[in-house]
Amino acid sequence: MDNKKISVNLTDGLFRQNVVVSSGLAAFPVIAIVTTLKNAIVLSVGFTLITVLSVIVSSFISRKIIYAMRIALFSLVSSVIYIPVALFLRAVFPSVSVNLGMYLPILVVNSVILSKSESRFHHLSKAMMSFDVLIFCFGFSLAAMLVGAIREVVAYNTIFDYKINMNFEMASAAQPFFGFILIGCLSALTRLIIHKNNPKLSKEKK
Repeated sequence: MDNKKISVNLTDGLFRQNVVVSSGLAAFPVIAIVTTLKNAIVLSVGFTLITVLSVIVSSFISRKIIYAMRIALFSLVSSVIYIPVALFLRAVFPSVSVNLGMYLPILVVNSVILSKSESRFHHLSKAMMSFDVLIFCFGFSLAAMLVGAIREVVAYNTIFDYKINMNFEMASAAQPFFGFILIGCLSALTRLIIHKNNPKLSKEKK
């Protein structure tokens, strides 16, 4: 994979290959716990720190090592990086980070680190790799915050804990099944937009 091809597809992380709306382990914490905008922001900060640092550090692992061993090493690197990131989140966002519970560690094995590092990022120069992975993290953050904002408004009639006067409130929007349905709808909408703008692009392999 050459740098020129990647430079043309830098918006992959925002839309076509967004790791939330294209499913995978990265979407699971969003479905389970992103019920407010605050939760979405803290989860996005954790995802970005873990992912960016893990991809950069793991890029120094020799590609001469067999594939299975490299993937194991990627996981080990992200697991080590997770520890200070978790401590940082607990120190800066003590009340919200508790809500993330067991779902924050899942980000250690997200598809951006394990899959796209091997197939995409590590084929790039360090500068282009860093920029590209930030785009993917930004795409995750946008999707997570959109989901969090919608669920908070629908379930609690609030946004950032500020009350919104609405005549409609559905507490079940805070349940995982609603998050799953919402992300499914966003995924379908994203695919529809991509297909309408460029039918050939939507059929490309990820």
